[in-house]
Amino acid sequence: MTHVNPYLGNDQLYIDDGKGLIISNTTHKILHTLKQTLTLCNILHFLKSKKRLLSVQQFCCENCVFF
Repeated sequence: MTHVNPYLGNDQLYIDDGKGLIISNTTHKILHTLKQTLTLCNILHFLKSKKRLLSVQQFCCENCVFF
């Protein structure tokens, strides 16, 4: 991760089992590939999450790509 910012809001991310994950930090990341540079904006960090989730729609819109 690059520069990490503490998250000061009260929002949570609700996952498939209905539990809310409390957001602790936000950041962004730049991924360099052979063909282009990709960005991951608004990365949310959860202290109690063991899973890594990706919003495919957000990733595609931010990078003008598709799957």
